[in-house]
Amino acid sequence: MIQLVGVVLVATVGRTLWVSPQPGPEGDGSRERPFRSVHRAVEAAVPGDEVVFLGGRYAMRDFVVVTQKGGPGRWLTLRAADRQRPVFDFSSVKPKRQPWTGGFHAKGASHVRFVRLEIVESHACGLLISDGCEAIDVVECTFRRTFMPGIGAWNSHRVRIVGNDVSRANDPSMRLWGDPNEECPHEAISVAGVKGFEVAWNRVHDSVKEGIDVKEVSAHGTVHHNLVEDLHRQAYYADAWFGLLEDVEFFSNVARRCEWGMVVSVEGRGSELANVRIRHNVFHDNRASGVFFGRWGADGPRRAVTIEHNTLVRNGRLRHWAGATGNIDLRSPNARDVVVRRNLLVAGAGFQMAAFSADPSLLNAKGWELASNRFDRWVAAPLEDNPYGPAHVLDGSEPSFGPVAFENEATGLWRPRDRSLRFGALPEGAAKLPGPPPTLEGFPAYKPSRRLHPLF
Repeated sequence: MIQLVGVVLVATVGRTLWVSPQPGPEGDGSRERPFRSVHRAVEAAVPGDEVVFLGGRYAMRDFVVVTQKGGPGRWLTLRAADRQRPVFDFSSVKPKRQPWTGGFHAKGASHVRFVRLEIVESHACGLLISDGCEAIDVVECTFRRTFMPGIGAWNSHRVRIVGNDVSRANDPSMRLWGDPNEECPHEAISVAGVKGFEVAWNRVHDSVKEGIDVKEVSAHGTVHHNLVEDLHRQAYYADAWFGLLEDVEFFSNVARRCEWGMVVSVEGRGSELANVRIRHNVFHDNRASGVFFGRWGADGPRRAVTIEHNTLVRNGRLRHWAGATGNIDLRSPNARDVVVRRNLLVAGAGFQMAAFSADPSLLNAKGWELASNRFDRWVAAPLEDNPYGPAHVLDGSEPSFGPVAFENEATGLWRPRDRSLRFGALPEGAAKLPGPPPTLEGFPAYKPSRRLHPLF
């Protein structure tokens, strides 16, 4: 459980309603006579109130739906009592078919905050945000062992997901219906069709599918300072469905020991992805490529994708099921106006950088600019059968070659010992990845309670 320190809460003007998991008569929500029912407490709350959960295990008998509509200065806050750990166990809630809900479900709500709650063993999502929510804040909660995402946000506006810990998401052992061989739905953190979002300072780990996915027609958001590790699939994902996904920035993140580090895809037919920026990230020791232009689904059009100032180390494998994989893998031909520059590529297994073609005239015709990247050595891609077409090795224009030693790989400090290098996520001796942008309008400033990674 992540402990909350330094979070400035939105001022409220309402009541404080207390809830206890201990057996006893139902109270009135006062500190002396707390509610014993989570549902009754949430139903009694109005915008401006705080619902404060005392520590202990809450044995839930149904999902909790939150529909209140607040406004600026009138937030409904559901939070843990100071220095206490409320754990909401949904293992006994067993729907007979796949539900579109979560342990907690913000449904058409606005100006609601979830702070330091622990949600476990949900046969749906851990927390679902849906149906046109506005201004939802998920702060330093813990989600463990869910059938669907730990956190899922669909078709809403202005959603912030910061400082959370998500593990064992998309766990097949939580399936209650359907084909046991079918994969679980969605990802550990899913952001789908959300306009205006920030996903930051989260740890996603030890889960069965993907980590943080920005997908469908999401727009105008950032994904930064997250640590994603030890997943069965890719750490970070941008994937267009149902239309245009646009204006998303992935920066200052770390991915390690996953399948792919970062995938940019257009899987939905008739869909498009535009203006996605991937910068100042560290992708290392992933089994497939560090950055991959996905060929899955419709393999639709991508434009204005920038990949710059990333550090990629020891990504890829020979004889991977996708063929040889390496540090940067641009095998889809359905991309225009691609910029790849100032990246630091070290010890890619199958290759350092590869694309669907190495013909400069063809790449130029598509508006590709691959320039001024640094490689520790040149690696030739072996001839291997794969489902996505050959990976043509290329260096781009004005490449730089030479050995690269890092300051302390064992602790994750991927700062080059040569402080004069102007490549990678930590150019010219920078000690930390670049800081975050201003917070979403109307949300309080957020300061992480603990350091997830030496580079943050």
